Order: sequence, then structure tokens, then C-alpha cells
Amino acid sequence: MSKHRTKVLYSLEEENRVNESKLKRPSEISHETQMPLSDVSRALRGLKENSLVKCLNEDEKQGRLYELTKLGKKVLKNI
Repeated sequence: MSKHRTKVLYSLEEENRVNESKLKRPSEISHETQMPLSDVSRALRGLKENSLVKCLNEDEKQGRLYELTKLGKKVLKNI
């Protein structure tokens, strides 16, 4: 798994521990990880294709909300 995808997974996991909503926007992940937004978006796309994250509002052009799936949590524990 790429280092960008790993950073995104860890960022989403941290949100799960701290915030009850368990949701995060790509811009928030970008800010936390210090990664360019384009890299975060690309990583999220790949993680979504592998069913590790889920987008809750796919139809939105901006402000999409992502969360870890059960599979994503399992994979993260094994990294």
C-alpha cells in the first residue's frame, strides 16, 4: 500500500477515535497530513475502489465526507 494511502487511513482512524461523527473531508485530511489535496483525492479514490473507505455523499462535487469501512479498520490494524 502506498504511503499516501496509509497516511489517509491513519487520518480517518484518528478522527474515529476523537470525533463522534467519524467523518472527514478531503481538505481536512490534506491539512492534517500535510499532503497536497490532489494526492489525498487520488489516495481516497484508490482506497474506495478497494472498499477500505466509504464516501457518504457521492453526488456532491465539494465537501464529500469519508469514513473507514470495517475492512479498512482491519487493514489498518495489520499495517
